[in-house]
Amino acid sequence: MQEPAFSAWLESPGGERVWAWCEEVVDRFVADVFGFYAIQLGLPQRDLLASCRIPWRWRCDPEGGEVRAAWDELPFEANALDLVVVPFALDRSADPHALLREIERVLVPEGHALFFGFNPWYPWRLLLRRERWPHLPGSMTVPRLKDRLLVLGFEPRGGRFGLYAPPGNGAPSRARRAFEAAGDRWWPLLGGVYVLDAVKRVPGMRIIQPDWQKRKKQRAERLAAIAERARLERRS
Repeated sequence: MQEPAFSAWLESPGGERVWAWCEEVVDRFVADVFGFYAIQLGLPQRDLLASCRIPWRWRCDPEGGEVRAAWDELPFEANALDLVVVPFALDRSADPHALLREIERVLVPEGHALFFGFNPWYPWRLLLRRERWPHLPGSMTVPRLKDRLLVLGFEPRGGRFGLYAPPGNGAPSRARRAFEAAGDRWWPLLGGVYVLDAVKRVPGMRIIQPDWQKRKKQRAERLAAIAERARLERRS
């Protein structure tokens, strides 16, 4: 499905449900990612980086956005970006493995890649007309995506599935909410969409965190020395 057709599908009831779910879950994955540069690959008319704290953010797509470029030929140097958000670009890519390699190239060590995708194991897609649920060339299961990421040096960190109920407006909202809650608990691998967070690891590299306990102790010692000097001055 090409970008205009997919963008049009997102305006359908099923597409709106998918995007509403993406906006609902994205904050918990990007709100605490820090750095300087972030990009969103595809869907430039929509924004999943709005809640991101990274100061320089762009949407990248061959047809529009702040950066016009093919997803597997990004105009960035190696190790340049801190966060790459990928809303269904893997599903729509003719070569998803080349796209994954390009994401690995442009991410800094310890940088995050956040993937949104359609689950090929979603059972309802077999019963519905194509216009209700998109047929996409690059869809891969989450276990297969994790395997590809591990080969490239990524560490999958977290994620979740969502949208267990059938697409469309047939089910009442209360019944749909009950279906979603049951799916999240009893058959979590059969949701219609997923989000997966992965971190680029570099062998032999370790991020040094500040020793807050040591700093706290040093500060207490300095304050105690200042207080002792003040006490001695008052006695003299």
